[in-house]
Amino acid sequence: MIDLKKKYLLRNLHYQQDNILAQHGLENIQNILKLIKIKFNKVLIIQPGIVKENKDFFEGDYKNINVEELEKETDKYDLIISNFALGFEIVLEPEKYLKILNKLILKEGLLLMNILNDSSFRTLQKTFIEIDEFIFNGAHQRFGPFINTQTLIKNLDLHQFNEIVATNELLEVNYKDLKKLRLDLKTMGIANIISPKPKFNKEVLIKIRNIFKALLNNERFMPLEFEITTISSWK
Repeated sequence: MIDLKKKYLLRNLHYQQDNILAQHGLENIQNILKLIKIKFNKVLIIQPGIVKENKDFFEGDYKNINVEELEKETDKYDLIISNFALGFEIVLEPEKYLKILNKLILKEGLLLMNILNDSSFRTLQKTFIEIDEFIFNGAHQRFGPFINTQTLIKNLDLHQFNEIVATNELLEVNYKDLKKLRLDLKTMGIANIISPKPKFNKEVLIKIRNIFKALLNNERFMPLEFEITTISSWK
């Protein structure tokens, strides 16, 4: 079970909007807007995910709202941007949030959205599954849930979005330090918000530290895979 109120608090508390994931996703959005060369008059930016200094890549008036304010929004827009802001919402309550987005987008308006898909964190998830099975005789869900790209495309189509284009891109970061990895997950807004929290006791910590130590001794690193799906879809 996921506590959405706690999720919002943690995400807004930890999310550093100049992190590598947010910046990379922003570049994907910028490239799409440069390619289509359309002037949008009214833009909605769903936060967190884009800093003020990065809003010069589109013309027209824009409005910022936090994702938890989305339900209360009543205006209509010809461009809506979400740079990893809607990951948990769309995987947990796709019907609710895709209806909201459809309602807020004008006819012939554009939705641009970055998400982490369910191929993310493959190596780290496999590592923790092995540790959990060794210590607890069963695995815990420690990351995600993440979105399946094909499921999202199908849901967008069901909610009257058209010309849906999805591109997948792998961003891999290699770590030799466990503390740095855990800190980056927090600053990227990917803190663990699953309730109740999976066990991360001393024995788990010792195991994962030993794995990092072994990797370092062999001049190897722990890869962290961010599988990014960038969606563009018209109404």
